[in-house]
Amino acid sequence: MAGSGSPGRKRKANVSLREKSMKRREKKKQTGSVAGFLIRTGVVVSLFVIAYFLLLNSSFKVEEFEIEGNSKVSDADIITLSGIHIGDDLFQSNVSAAADQIGLHVLIEDVKVRVRPFHKILIEITEKDAVAGFVDDDTYYYIDANKVVVGESEMVDDSLPLFSGFEIPSFISIGLQMNNAELNTDLTIAEEAASLFSGYTLEISAQSESVNNIYLNGVEVRLGTTGRLEQKLTVLATLVSSMSQQKLESLEYIDISIPDEPVVKEKPLNTDESGAAT
Repeated sequence: MAGSGSPGRKRKANVSLREKSMKRREKKKQTGSVAGFLIRTGVVVSLFVIAYFLLLNSSFKVEEFEIEGNSKVSDADIITLSGIHIGDDLFQSNVSAAADQIGLHVLIEDVKVRVRPFHKILIEITEKDAVAGFVDDDTYYYIDANKVVVGESEMVDDSLPLFSGFEIPSFISIGLQMNNAELNTDLTIAEEAASLFSGYTLEISAQSESVNNIYLNGVEVRLGTTGRLEQKLTVLATLVSSMSQQKLESLEYIDISIPDEPVVKEKPLNTDESGAAT
């Protein structure tokens, strides 16, 4: 009988040892998790402390400006407008205010100012685009949609409409705001006509409310008023699309002042003394 009870006690002892072993492992796991959490927390806090002291470190000064996208406005003017100076604290520089100030320049459409590690201010510029030009004293000037002079050249840019027939100021400079009323009409016509006649040289001359002409490859086109402008230009585009360049050059003028009744006038033929055409 005594021998028959021994296996039961051994099984009970084995179960007790297994439970103790599992508890020790669980305790170690909990201790390891707490220790790991404390280590991770310590690392994060240390990084924040290091970053804080680095930001306060006097070595983080503005040492360089990088400016992109400007061709009309000088780097020096952009830096001056920014209000940020070499030696300023890099991370305390007000980049938002700098962008607002730079954006006040008449030739600048958009601007972004950013801090770049470790001593650089990046300024990205988008300048205003020219929509037309005019000629004065053998110089070609570009203007934008707000009638601001945005550039100049020694050559006429045939890809843009050429404005003529308006009073040109005695002094012209880049950034000048033009105030001629005729230019408002010129710009209205150019906005409608530029895409329709992209393959032609286009000159626009707004002379009065009722007299507005364009010149298509040098051929006079009489618009009259700007009323029904879109319809007039569509009629013109239909007419010239069916003409060869030679045919267009043979015309004296096209009158689309009444778009329902366009007039195409050919140049008179030259005749000799006998009356024969030459």
